[in-house]
Amino acid sequence: MPLTAKQSEYIEAVRSRKYLYLLYGGGVGGGKSIVQLGFADEMCMAYPGIRVSVLRKTLVSIRRNTIPSFKKVQILNNSTGFSKLNKSEWKYVYSNGSEILFIEANDETDPEFNKLRGLEITFVIIEECNELIELAFNVLITRTGRWLNKEYNIPPLILLNCNPSDNWVKNLFYTPWSEKRLRPPYYFLSALAKDNRYLTSEYLAALEHLPEPIYKCFVEGEWDFASNPKQLIQFQWLKNGQDEENEESPKYLGIDAGGEGDDPTVLCFGNDKGVCWYEVLTNNNPEVEIEIIKARMDEYLILPDMIAVDIIGLGAGITTGLSMLNINIKKFNASESPAVKDKEFLPVIRHFVFLNKRAEAAWLLREDIRKNDYTICDNRFIKEALAVNYDIKNGKIVLEGKFEIKKKIKKSPDFFDSTKIMNYVRRGFLGGAVSFVELADRQEKQINRTAASSSNFRAGMMSSKLRY
Repeated sequence: MPLTAKQSEYIEAVRSRKYLYLLYGGGVGGGKSIVQLGFADEMCMAYPGIRVSVLRKTLVSIRRNTIPSFKKVQILNNSTGFSKLNKSEWKYVYSNGSEILFIEANDETDPEFNKLRGLEITFVIIEECNELIELAFNVLITRTGRWLNKEYNIPPLILLNCNPSDNWVKNLFYTPWSEKRLRPPYYFLSALAKDNRYLTSEYLAALEHLPEPIYKCFVEGEWDFASNPKQLIQFQWLKNGQDEENEESPKYLGIDAGGEGDDPTVLCFGNDKGVCWYEVLTNNNPEVEIEIIKARMDEYLILPDMIAVDIIGLGAGITTGLSMLNINIKKFNASESPAVKDKEFLPVIRHFVFLNKRAEAAWLLREDIRKNDYTICDNRFIKEALAVNYDIKNGKIVLEGKFEIKKKIKKSPDFFDSTKIMNYVRRGFLGGAVSFVELADRQEKQINRTAASSSNFRAGMMSSKLRY
């Protein structure tokens, strides 16, 4: 596999036998995952019967991000015919008996990492190690070097990669390195997008649209910009879904109605996989917008109760106009009380409640993105989402005011708002206050409704005298 100068420097350190724990960390696009997975692939072909583990926090991230990266590596290595993927166990089995095991290391579902404690492996790669807690790293130290290492004279290596973060990774690797006191068996190499000659100029230009703190952290690799405890959505979470393509048809529509001047109306189309696309309406003519919404419903077979609009302001006119045509979509009122009336909604915030629906919808979207359950690849959304902060006041989660957000991004967060509305109706939260059990029942019924066939949907429109 042809390597960049930085990747060659990293592999030289790996092969030097001076180090056991080697972190390749820094900005996005530095080629961190590719070089480590490429090394694992080459080792498995060269040493029959070895066992390599590739870890990441969630299996969803492994399927969506790590496996596609590994397939790219095999093409670069011309090794696609030497192994097969066993999807039931999520491992690649080589013709010479070597294996690469892709394993979830999630402290939320396995706090003691019991799944790792029985491993016997040659060496390990930890993808996005900053997402894991330090206990996982310590457990892996005891499990590495236990499979054919003596026979092949292979050190018990732990190869790590990540973007800048403010946790144990920074304390263990980056800070000692920056202070010139990092010593073997630890090693750190900074990776930046500019070091990767394979990146296109268009990709590098797109990164320049990131907010300055995010650019300094994730492009220039400045770790001191990694800490913002009040940031609602972290760039790391959004980055996890950047390679995920969503080619399925939309089922849901969230509408953030425009205001005066050049504030547009933004339509967010999504399904249960992620955001499909956005449509921006700049004419600020309610009659025209209503006709466009009707046309999109017909084109993509989106049910009326799978659509929501913010009714504060001009959104009320859209709802009224559609209701006059017997099209009754959901109403999202950001200032209303939150839908869930108990504190058991999300384990991470069970001791708090939300100030209003606006905060609840934003936090729900945050959690779906954090857990890599929902992918959004649009740079316009990313820039807006990264500018949103939250706070906890009097035991309630409060979202930063829209005026403060506008000052940072010089515009209204239309893409963020339409997305949180779409996701809110997708998750079944519109329709009055509910308990956690009632919400689960509502979501199940909603899934059954959205499974309606095209013919049934059109029949329903005819029976209710809808014409569009």
